[in-house]
Amino acid sequence: MDFSSQSAPRLAAERKRLDLSQEAAAKLCGVSREMWGKYERAKASMGTEVLAAFAVAGADALYILTGARTENTAHSPMELAFLRNCRALPSQDARMAGLNILVELRKALGITELPIPHQQQAQPAASSVKSVKASGGSLAIGGKVVVKKSSGE
Repeated sequence: MDFSSQSAPRLAAERKRLDLSQEAAAKLCGVSREMWGKYERAKASMGTEVLAAFAVAGADALYILTGARTENTAHSPMELAFLRNCRALPSQDARMAGLNILVELRKALGITELPIPHQQQAQPAASSVKSVKASGGSLAIGGKVVVKKSSGE
């Protein structure tokens, strides 16, 4: 079995995970829709420039190449911003406080499962931030409501 036939189904899976059509993925990567279809059918091999462009769009290049998921990297510019902001915090305690806030936000929005299968749920840890509270679809930090779930949901 050659590399293209092994990576083609993973390429298609990543495109679908990103909710892209073949045409949209092709456009992001600077190739025709016909060529993209050939990549997904293992009729052509994707070059590094195309793979790099797809990775910039949020695809997990390691998964496409090896079948192993990269769960500790950003898959979109928004996730990258979250990671950079977390890494910029001055201490482990501050990073844990940030994690606690995200966990509480997730709870306030009614999200009980993480979207990536087999990933362990982040558990709140003791931190210096004691005033994070989630209830009734709202998240309050220091007594100030920062997220309120709309009543139409």
